[in-house]
Amino acid sequence: MTMTSRTILTLVLALALLLAGCGDGEESTTDGTSNTTVSRGRDVAPETVDDSALRDPVDVDAIEIAYGETEDELLRGYFVYPSDMVEPLPAVIVVHEWWGLNDAVRKAATKIAEQGYMVLAVDLFQGQTASSTADASALARQLLETPGFAEKNLRAAHGFLTEAAGAPTVATLGWSLGGYWAVEATRFLPDQFAAAVVYYGQPDADPDMVSAISAPVLGLYGGADRSIPAESVRAFREQAQALDKSVEVIIYPKANHGFANPDDSRYDNRTAEQAWRRTAAFLDRYLRTS
Repeated sequence: MTMTSRTILTLVLALALLLAGCGDGEESTTDGTSNTTVSRGRDVAPETVDDSALRDPVDVDAIEIAYGETEDELLRGYFVYPSDMVEPLPAVIVVHEWWGLNDAVRKAATKIAEQGYMVLAVDLFQGQTASSTADASALARQLLETPGFAEKNLRAAHGFLTEAAGAPTVATLGWSLGGYWAVEATRFLPDQFAAAVVYYGQPDADPDMVSAISAPVLGLYGGADRSIPAESVRAFREQAQALDKSVEVIIYPKANHGFANPDDSRYDNRTAEQAWRRTAAFLDRYLRTS
């Protein structure tokens, strides 16, 4: 760790502890475009995507950190940032799927940070991870049975990145269960996010829910996903278009649920790489203000 990054980390840690002692972080996004919104998308086969937004990976440092507190319990996550960071950078809140905050999520957070972002991988399961679908289902159900916890958690994460770490812009990104919450965060923190990326998260085409989305959204889905039928994804896309929302939805016809998770038996390396390039371009477009 360089002296510069150590100094920044010391400051962030001190502010994080102060934030945690003050509560859960409850209390204008620049998107780099004109005010014209666009809703578009298509069903595509994996194809070559422009690599111009991909930057050479930079060295990063990482630490397990407390980013807030709820009900007298610290919220802990995985914070990754460029080693040569000398001033606050744009940030991404990463939200895990129902397996929890595991090594696969940490690797994904690191990959995003290597593009020059601060990244906070939150933990909605408070230190628990699953190795079987039964365990994962139980953890997801436990989260649903704790009303308000996920929202408080994500509010704290946003507060940590903007108030403690000084991020000028923040995006959310999540997979499956985490993808749902990545979009949901733009509803309960209106105009506080520059962008949201959702990998096969449950879409909601209800007009009231779509109208409450307050950030550009990139949705990446598999056409062979039986848990999230392509028809429901298209319905969400059409509703977003009807409401003039800045939403882009891509459906990869042969990809399945979990196509971007290397630990999933349905992992599709080629599609995952295409989706990653789209993700990098999307974040670059909306997070970087200059």
